[in-house]
Amino acid sequence: MKINNVGAGNKIELYNFNKNVNDIKNNTPKEKDVIEISTKGRYLSTFSQDESIQKAGTKRVEEIKKQIEQGSYKVDTNSLAKKILDHVKGREV
Repeated sequence: MKINNVGAGNKIELYNFNKNVNDIKNNTPKEKDVIEISTKGRYLSTFSQDESIQKAGTKRVEEIKKQIEQGSYKVDTNSLAKKILDHVKGREV
């Protein structure tokens, strides 16, 4: 029976090699995530921060709710259709 590579020398070399590889992996700088907000996003965020716009929107919603409850709310179907078509065609209103 013949047994090869029984010596501890190979194991020490393998350990040192793996240690060096792990040291190299740990020393490489990790990439950082970057987030970038578009111009349109920055523009839209100004509206969410403007309290007067929020209050006006809330007031308008309350008015519409009252009109719906009273049965007096009327939708301008021509204006609605035009805005839907503009949106579908990619034209911002």
